[in-house]
Amino acid sequence: MALTLLDIENLSSAEYAKKMNTDPAFAAEVNALLKNPPRNPVASAVPVEEVPATVAPVAVPAVAVPPVEAPKQRYEWQPTDENDRPIGGRQVILYTTEQEKFDKVIEANNLLIRQLRKVNREKAVGSPEEIPTDAEKFQNVTEFQPRELSAVDRFKIAEGLTNPETFADARDQLIESAFGVSPAKLVSTLNDTQRFIIQQRAVENYIDFVNSTGVYDSMNNRQVLTGWLGKRNLAPTVANFNIALNQCRQSGLIEDAPVVQQVTQPTPAPAPVAEVPVVPVVTEPNPQAPVAATPGLGSEQPQAKRHSHVPSGLNASVASAAGPLVPVVGSSVTLESIDKMPADVFKQWMKIPENRQLNERLEQEAAQRRRSRQLGQ
Repeated sequence: MALTLLDIENLSSAEYAKKMNTDPAFAAEVNALLKNPPRNPVASAVPVEEVPATVAPVAVPAVAVPPVEAPKQRYEWQPTDENDRPIGGRQVILYTTEQEKFDKVIEANNLLIRQLRKVNREKAVGSPEEIPTDAEKFQNVTEFQPRELSAVDRFKIAEGLTNPETFADARDQLIESAFGVSPAKLVSTLNDTQRFIIQQRAVENYIDFVNSTGVYDSMNNRQVLTGWLGKRNLAPTVANFNIALNQCRQSGLIEDAPVVQQVTQPTPAPAPVAEVPVVPVVTEPNPQAPVAATPGLGSEQPQAKRHSHVPSGLNASVASAAGPLVPVVGSSVTLESIDKMPADVFKQWMKIPENRQLNERLEQEAAQRRRSRQLGQ
């Protein structure tokens, strides 16, 4: 591509000096171009039209205003019957505009009419239900009712009975006129009835057999006993059930009732009986005579003692729960030994007059000793 003045002008001073010093071909082209410059040096340049500067209008973005939702309104009513009694629960319709309210009322009314027509149709025709294919259908009860025969029918039957070729048909017509059903239907009904009676009687006899013998009524025992009778073509009577029980029990085919182990509560061991310690005889030296009550010091009345449930400290001469209550006199019993009596023993012990007197005397002596100590202080 030939070098032009525009190419030279587009070079920077550094690039121009470098190319002139290092590229002889570039330097030769520049010198030739400078010696013979083109007449229209800028012809190859693309003219640029000057566009007058204009201020473009600034587009103001539109502010999106969110739509205002209308508040939900509520309409309720209570369905009632002809006596103004409520039927079901309250009906509620939520709407925003009156048109929406009308539309929902119309929709509810349409659903109600459809359901009413569906109920009426099912009532008249019957609703299809899913019935298992193996379900046994109920057979209509056969009604036996004689049928009136005309004179012609009676003559034909009588004539047919006398003829060996038509005897069977005449016989069937005669039986059907007497019972109202065909001979085949009559035979089927009688067989079913007889079978049901035998089964019902077998069940009743088996129940009586179980109640009288107390045999364990399990599914295995039922199958063994009934199978034994059926194999030998024996009637399911109570006596035959007993025979079958004895035979099958000898063969080890009868199940016994499972043994229910009763959990017995362990009997608590009796509480150990503490030995009654022997209380030594306490002899008080120099017993003091009763002292008159000092004025100003209130006379102390003997108070009832609290007796705790602890082993008694009585000796063999004192009453206890293990033996008879023996009246005790003298100084062999002290207040300390009485305080150690159990409550029930103390009540029994106090029933004896001598014991009550002894208890009162000991209480008075103890009160006197307390007063003496107080006066000595």
